[in-house]
Amino acid sequence: MLQTFVAIDLETTGLQPAEDEIIEVAAVKFRGPEVLDTFHTLVDPGRPLPLFIQALTGITPTDLHGAPRFSSIASDIGSFIRGYPIVGQRVAFDLGFLAAKGIAPSGPVYDAYDLATALLPGISSYRLGGLGKALDIPFSTLHRALADAVLTKEVFLALLGRLFRLDPGVLMEMGRVAALARLPLHPLLQTVIEERIPALYQSPGEKEIALPTPRPPSPSSLTARAQRERLDPEAILGLLGPEGPFAAAIPGYEQRPGQLRMLAAVAEALNDGGQLLVEAGTGTGKSLAYLLPASLHAVRNRVPVVVSTNTINLQEQLVGKDIPSLLEAIGDSWLTGIRVAQLKGRSNYLCLRRWQRLRESTELSPDEARLVLRLLVWLPQTETGDRAELNFTQGEGRAWERISAQADNCLTSQCRFLADGSCYLYSARRRAETSHIVVTNHALLLADAAGPGRVLPDADYLIIDEAHHLEEEATRHFGYQVTAGDLWRLLDDIAGIAGQTLGRGSLSQALGSRAMAPALRRDIEKLAGAVARRAADARKSASSLFGALAAIGADEDPGGKYLRQMRITRGTRNQAEWADIELAWENLGLVLSDVEGETLRLQSALGDMSPEASGVGNVIAELTSLLYSLAELRRRLTAILLNPEAN
Repeated sequence: MLQTFVAIDLETTGLQPAEDEIIEVAAVKFRGPEVLDTFHTLVDPGRPLPLFIQALTGITPTDLHGAPRFSSIASDIGSFIRGYPIVGQRVAFDLGFLAAKGIAPSGPVYDAYDLATALLPGISSYRLGGLGKALDIPFSTLHRALADAVLTKEVFLALLGRLFRLDPGVLMEMGRVAALARLPLHPLLQTVIEERIPALYQSPGEKEIALPTPRPPSPSSLTARAQRERLDPEAILGLLGPEGPFAAAIPGYEQRPGQLRMLAAVAEALNDGGQLLVEAGTGTGKSLAYLLPASLHAVRNRVPVVVSTNTINLQEQLVGKDIPSLLEAIGDSWLTGIRVAQLKGRSNYLCLRRWQRLRESTELSPDEARLVLRLLVWLPQTETGDRAELNFTQGEGRAWERISAQADNCLTSQCRFLADGSCYLYSARRRAETSHIVVTNHALLLADAAGPGRVLPDADYLIIDEAHHLEEEATRHFGYQVTAGDLWRLLDDIAGIAGQTLGRGSLSQALGSRAMAPALRRDIEKLAGAVARRAADARKSASSLFGALAAIGADEDPGGKYLRQMRITRGTRNQAEWADIELAWENLGLVLSDVEGETLRLQSALGDMSPEASGVGNVIAELTSLLYSLAELRRRLTAILLNPEAN
């Protein structure tokens, strides 16, 4: 790319352009690796320099003595950057300070942070130093304007190189999504596309993106021994003795009496069955006390043992540290062929069907668009589809909820990704079904018991670590909640699917086919419009219902400052205002029935289309899933508002 860019960086007395001042300005003008010109100066802020800024930057009041005031160099920096694309790291900060001084860029602005989050989807830090390390760019100084501007230039060029090396289909799709959401990166992506693949650029539109190929068959499931082999607690305790492998492998190893007692008790429980309750204080070494006998029992008897923790962090520790350390110490002779799998809650895995649908959306928020860019790069790399491989911003985390493998939106047998073996969630389940140790968390353990679509394999042996959190998690999973946002999002999803028949998304292509009967096309378009209108009506009725609930809450707490929860008791239901709640729910229920009816009619009409029509099968399956979710949400609201359980 022969375009000229200007990388800028500022150092300031604080974070607020209206209150703080610039103390250093640097800009580097470059074309490719060639530096064409630089601009650098310290600036007298006209006020004391805060100590923490001195510590951060190394700039002292002495350094600033005799430096120019910003007003005297404003025209110089304005002339230096004028007419060129600006590059920066979190560049909105720098531009905010320049804007406060009356300086604004006249060309495009590209944030290296935005480009890095898309092209380096899983690195731990997107700070400038973190990007330098991730891209193997040497640097020695941070928080000085010229050094940071030079490093920003190098980071930008390295990221630009990665952009040019992307698969053409991925690059084209990134350009389409950036244009759709009007992301600041769009002009840069457009320029790269024009330079690299001009033929493709002449025919813009959604490009076919390679999705994960079906996974190879997992090892065969475990076949339990007909006659169980009992563990020898004394022999296992010997492994932890002063002459055992752990003492040899761990420097400074010391036996822990509590750990030995717990290990022996766990071994006996695995031999004899039943339940064992253990209270172990900090420093007991409880993970090893249950992992060692559980692993030996699972391997010798070819049975799975499920280990449940309260947090994903402990899951990661067990799988990434504790179990590997155990295997390294004990050696292969004791645990030959052991297989370990980690299973997380559904929301941690990408749903390829929902991902495909998000890509087909005609409206994307900036957070959703940035998430799509990131996933376009990540999908060819990931084997697990696990969100833990990604480093989300807060907004992207919320957008992830739209494409995660939630149970109430899973099509199971109707989903083509499950059928062809590429579903990430069920790939994880297949691995678990063939593993001796399956590490999960309380949330998934209880969700598996509470609802349909089980993920955990059948197992006769369960170890619950951090069991004191189980009651709280059980309350959450065996109860349910409904929010206004839940209902609004569901109605928006239904209306959005209907919108695919009105000129948006892949289904519109089938409706535009000459082979389609005009009468059927008109019927489908009419039904789709009716679904969208009913969904809009339901949104209004939902607002009335939740508004009435909020009014009762305001009566409970007239000040409106402290109430965050309201318990609905018999007394609450006997209030005169509760009749407004029941009436609002009755009205909403009628409108939701209309939504269901119109959606079913649309689904039936779509079924009359040719099976080969683009997108028809996916839309019908999606509507089935959304109708299930709507029915479940209505059931929950009815139970909460009209038919409470005695307990």
